[in-house]
Amino acid sequence: MTGATKEQISNVDNYIKKPSLLDYALESPGYRAKDLILKEARICEILLSKPHPNIVDYHGVVEEGGLIRGLCFVKLPRTLSQCMGLSFAAEFDMGNIDVEKCLSGIAGRIAHLHSLGLVHNDINLGNIMLRDDSTPVIIDFDSCEWEGAKPEGKMGTFPWDEGHSLDVAKRENDLLAFKKIAEALREAKLTGEPPVVGDDI
Repeated sequence: MTGATKEQISNVDNYIKKPSLLDYALESPGYRAKDLILKEARICEILLSKPHPNIVDYHGVVEEGGLIRGLCFVKLPRTLSQCMGLSFAAEFDMGNIDVEKCLSGIAGRIAHLHSLGLVHNDINLGNIMLRDDSTPVIIDFDSCEWEGAKPEGKMGTFPWDEGHSLDVAKRENDLLAFKKIAEALREAKLTGEPPVVGDDI
């Protein structure tokens, strides 16, 4: 595994993703919370070897005492969820986001994952961040699986995962979530207000 340097780890422009206590609620026979960060690290290593300019910028693992304690990424300013006023304490501000260009960018990132045989399984507004120029970047690969694999641990975020296959990783999981995101973004741009997220999205 690629190790993040001390400079990268201490750089305030980078983000260290560490295991969440919530991950322990997912534990089951044959699956432990520590497996989640190892799984994401393995996916990030694949993405590092087959890069795409707008899939998360990964520097490597943060290692202490021979154990992976976190993953080091470039810090990005905001998620689509924050822009749309759907995150805690976030105000609706879509600014100069070109919705169709943004959607085209997201679709291209998903297509790149699928070309590698991977399914993200958790495409949602909170897992799409924006660079300063509003270019979308897909993040959070702890639900990612090889296409056709049985998902282990985390998978999906309500309501973006409604209709997903929960027993096998399928491209359709990502495409269905993308369709809901497209509807939400277009609604928000049209109305100038946060979209209604639920059964209709």
